[in-house]
Parts: sequence; C-alpha cells; structure tokens
Amino acid sequence: DFCHISTGVMVNGNVTIGDNVFIGSQSVVANGISICSDSIIGAGSLIRKDIDIAGGYAGNPLKPILKP
Repeated sequence: DFCHISTGVMVNGNVTIGDNVFIGSQSVVANGISICSDSIIGAGSLIRKDIDIAGGYAGNPLKPILKP
C-alpha cells in the first residue's frame, strides 16, 4: 500500500515490497528480494540484497544514504 514504483523500474520475480516504499526510475530489483516498509530507493539503483532497515538507499552497489 502507498508505494510509488517509478518509470522504467524492473521488479523481477518473487519480490516483496512493504508499505510506503518509493523506488526511483530505472532501478532494478533482483529476484527474491524483500524491501521493508518506509524505504526510499534512489534512481538507477541495483537492489541485490534484502532491505531490512527502513531508510534511504541508492547506488550500485546499494548503500544507505538516509536513516529513518
């Protein structure tokens, strides 16, 4: 609920996305990944590991950029 999946995002199979999540344009979420609620993913990011702690993340490799 209340998520925004931006233009050009690729969400591969078996992905779980929590509530209040924003995923920036052209990001890629790998197969089997879980993204916890209240997370922000910057544009062009590659998500290859689960995100278990709410906050902001960006890059390739993905790194935390904001704390909740």
